[in-house]
Amino acid sequence: MAKPPADEAPVDEAPVDETRCDACGKPLGDADRYCTHCGAPLAAPSPEHRARVRARKWRRRRRAIGTLAFLLVAAGLVAALVVVFRGDDDSDPEVASTRGGGGEATTTTVVPLAGPYEVTDGLNIRAGPGSSFASFGNIETGYSVNVMCVTDGESVNGPLGASTKWLRIEFWGPPAYVTAQYVKTGPDLQSPTIIPPCAAG
Repeated sequence: MAKPPADEAPVDEAPVDETRCDACGKPLGDADRYCTHCGAPLAAPSPEHRARVRARKWRRRRRAIGTLAFLLVAAGLVAALVVVFRGDDDSDPEVASTRGGGGEATTTTVVPLAGPYEVTDGLNIRAGPGSSFASFGNIETGYSVNVMCVTDGESVNGPLGASTKWLRIEFWGPPAYVTAQYVKTGPDLQSPTIIPPCAAG
């Protein structure tokens, strides 16, 4: 098979719709008026060439629009997932949501703590409303406590006479109770809207 002469360079291959120079056959840009390889002036583009250029531009625009649409949809999905997962967060300190057996949401409002109330004498912190419960700490005179609720328990003699009222106080560990005899609650102790009764059990 004969080889082409050494002085004849192969013509660059290009897509069918790409413009070529009539003189040297090299591919040209859409806006070129002279060949960038041999300098020959170019003839005015034909209607077919103009149609091919418009088709190429439309394909590029279509790809750009498709990419933009994909990015917008992806961003919307990410935002929706964030809203869904945040909506399931029950970390609001004022409102706690629990799921009942039927799958329905039940909203319970957390009652704010009452106090702080000053302690008028040294108090043992007990695991229940009575001296028979284990003691796991004490509160010195002059300190203050925040009260969660009040309950009846062992009768204690004190400045108010005999009283069965015990206060469940805010504490970092297990349920903690102190006698109401030595906590300066005043009339709040008789107001269920300020110091509510502890739940049974």
